Amino acid sequence: FKMEMDVIKTDPLELEIESMDCERTMEMDADLTITLIELVKQYPVLYDTAHPKFKYNEKKGEAWNHISASLNVDSEILKTKWRSLRDTFIRRKKEPKRWKKWRWADRLSFLEHTYLPEPRTRAKPAIVDIQPAIEVSPPTVPKIIPKMKVENPVSRSRQPEGSDVDKVIGFLTKREKKDSSDLLFSHYASLFKTLDRDLQADLKIQLANIFVKAELEQQKRDDGNLGSE
Repeated sequence: FKMEMDVIKTDPLELEIESMDCERTMEMDADLTITLIELVKQYPVLYDTAHPKFKYNEKKGEAWNHISASLNVDSEILKTKWRSLRDTFIRRKKEPKRWKKWRWADRLSFLEHTYLPEPRTRAKPAIVDIQPAIEVSPPTVPKIIPKMKVENPVSRSRQPEGSDVDKVIGFLTKREKKDSSDLLFSHYASLFKTLDRDLQADLKIQLANIFVKAELEQQKRDDGNLGSE
C-alpha cells in the first residue's frame, strides 16, 4: 500500500513544468489560429460563395498550398481547423442570443456578407384575365395643358452643382489630413497593382505575417503596460 502511494505522488516542480508547457501550447495554438484566419482572408475563393471561381477546386487547392507552405503545416489539418472556425462562426451568427462572446468573432467578421441566409421564395403574382374594354368614341373635348412650374427644374439643376462643390471640398480636406504613413502606403499600393498576380499573392502572405507578428507584439506590450500600472 505504501508503494502505491509513492507512485501516486507527483513532484510539485513537475506539475509546474507541465502547467507551463500547457500554457505555451495554448499560446502557440492561438498564434496559429490568428495567422490562419489572416491568410485565408487573403483568398476570397476559399470562403466567398459569390466569388466567380468558388466552385473551382483547383483554385482552392492552390490557395491552401500557399497557406500550408507559409505555416509549415499540412493543408488537410489547416482545412479541418478552418472549417471548424467557419461553422462555429455561422452557427453563432444564426443564434446570437444562445451563445456568449466568442474570442474569434471579430477576426471572422469578414464572413458576415459571404454566408447570408437564403432569401425566401416569393409567391408568384396571380394572373388576372382582363377582358378588353369596348371602345366608345368620347365626345371631342379641348385638351387642357397644365402649367409647368419653372422653379422645380431650376432648384434641381442647382442642387448637383452644390453637391459637386461639397464633394471637391471634402476630397481636398481628406487629402490634406493624410500623414506620411498614408502617403507611403498609397505609394506601395500603386506599385503593388503593377505586379503579376502570383507576386501579389506571395506579397499578401508576407504582409499578413508581418502585421500579425506586429499586432501580437503590440498586444504583449499593452498587456505589459497594464500590468505595470
